[in-house]
Amino acid sequence: MERELKVIIFVENIQKGGVDTFCSLLINQWPNINDNIVLVYNESHPGKDNLKNSISRECEFVGHKIPLTWNISAKLPSFFPIVAVRGFQLLLRYLLPLFQYISIRNIFKKSKGDELLVVNGGYPGAETCRIANIVWFRMGRKPSIHNFHNFAQKPKFGLRWYEGFIDRELLKSVKLFVSVSHSCSESLKTRDTFQSLTASNNRYIYNGTVDNNHSDSTLDIRKHFMIDSNPICIMLGTYETRKGHKFIFEAFKRVLEIVPNAHLVTCGAGTKEELIVINNLSEKASLGDNVHVLGFIPNGASLIKQADILLIGSQEFESFGFTAVEAMIRSTVVVSTNIGGLPEVVGTDGSCGYIVDHNDAINFSNKILSLLKDKNMRRTMGKSGRDRALELFSADRMSKEYLDALLEKT
Repeated sequence: MERELKVIIFVENIQKGGVDTFCSLLINQWPNINDNIVLVYNESHPGKDNLKNSISRECEFVGHKIPLTWNISAKLPSFFPIVAVRGFQLLLRYLLPLFQYISIRNIFKKSKGDELLVVNGGYPGAETCRIANIVWFRMGRKPSIHNFHNFAQKPKFGLRWYEGFIDRELLKSVKLFVSVSHSCSESLKTRDTFQSLTASNNRYIYNGTVDNNHSDSTLDIRKHFMIDSNPICIMLGTYETRKGHKFIFEAFKRVLEIVPNAHLVTCGAGTKEELIVINNLSEKASLGDNVHVLGFIPNGASLIKQADILLIGSQEFESFGFTAVEAMIRSTVVVSTNIGGLPEVVGTDGSCGYIVDHNDAINFSNKILSLLKDKNMRRTMGKSGRDRALELFSADRMSKEYLDALLEKT
């Protein structure tokens, strides 16, 4: 009989999106039903309720109000010299981690877990995430896992000493760095401390999803936007500039010149300012009523089955491309840029979808057009994509690999 474990999953998030999906799938598909899962999250996360509601298995939720930043410059009197304000802010920048350290230590004392898996949106990413691994190890616990979901960035010039110190402490504290793709895991070596990492302590585990080949959305986008039987392309993702909406609009403008009844639906989380930018980009591209911009929809991936093609226009920092997997599992063909881990997900042989250079909007539009004109090709490539997703990107496989990594002896 397997020993029951108490596994703490520590995550910090500041926006709705892929990390939430990862956490819910990881927990829901956890291999050992008798293990106790504790999810530690920041109360300031705007998607915390959706995250909690998406978790179907028994799980203990521990929310915290540890400050992620200390910014007091706006509260200081206007007569304070700018040099003094910046100096004081820099001092707080170094004091904040100490406060976070103490707060996280108190959480771990109460939780008393057996294993720790930290889920970080990127690297360096969230300060509390790196500190969590360090705290755990200094409390006498065995080395833990640091999981990160976006490409590692080099330290800023003014923080090199501090970043180097944290990296060295983290390296002592973890037994394994785990990213979501080979290209993302290799990015960690751009930081001086991690240049000597090998496959024994720096790996990748592909994200996974559940088998879902039907549309389970409460929103019928054809009825909602009165699209009828016209072809639909869909784009899912936050409304950040790096997601490439401008690129997609540029490509889709050319698509409409050949297939004027095609429609593009975009869906994702974004600020009011970002949504204004997106609508302005659409107007500037003269896309008219053929583009429909939706805000965040829980389980937005369920809209994919209603579309003919999923478009991914990422221009930078796309470590994996979870929406590609969500499309493939639903037998929907993908046209994507070649950023980050996307070629690893979609494949580069053209059997499951197309990978196009992120600067080549003309070729991108050509791939869309070729698919819109050939329903049989879409069906064949969609089936191949589903087979690939079932083989490589299942949530069961993903969760088992994380459990195995936690139990692996150092």
